Amino acid sequence: MSTPIHDKNQQLQYIKQRLHLLSTMVDNIDPEEGSESEMKRLEEMVEQLRIKCRQFQPDWKDY
Repeated sequence: MSTPIHDKNQQLQYIKQRLHLLSTMVDNIDPEEGSESEMKRLEEMVEQLRIKCRQFQPDWKDY
């Protein structure tokens, strides 16, 4: 298990990397040969990113 990221710069870097990976995966899906498993994998990755964003939210609250 990895350690939590509390630094906002590192959090943004993580999100950017994940979005870049997602974008690359979407770009490489062939609409004629794409599979349901590819769509499920993308959905899982989006869900993982959503969860991570929720974990980061407390660090972004205004005090």
